[in-house]
Amino acid sequence: MTTDDATSDDWLAAYENAYRDPLAIENLPCPGCGAHALHMQFVLYRPDQNRPTALFWCGRCMTGLMLGPAPAPAGVQPVLASDIDVPNYRILPPIG
Repeated sequence: MTTDDATSDDWLAAYENAYRDPLAIENLPCPGCGAHALHMQFVLYRPDQNRPTALFWCGRCMTGLMLGPAPAPAGVQPVLASDIDVPNYRILPPIG
């Protein structure tokens, strides 16, 4: 499968797998390019926010999803947008 062949549904399935077990994300293949380079961050754009935006992307093909607001999974601490460097990845259109 190439990056252009992966659908939003494929990406959502990969996100759901990563969400269920965030510690195993390094073992999950990218639905687009197959690389083991997936990243998932839960980002707060304001300090007073209580529901972060979920960002999910591949560091190799620079493709992914922006889902939000979404609760962070157990054991994952949301971060302030000003404290992280998220690459300018290609965001797939919403599903549905």
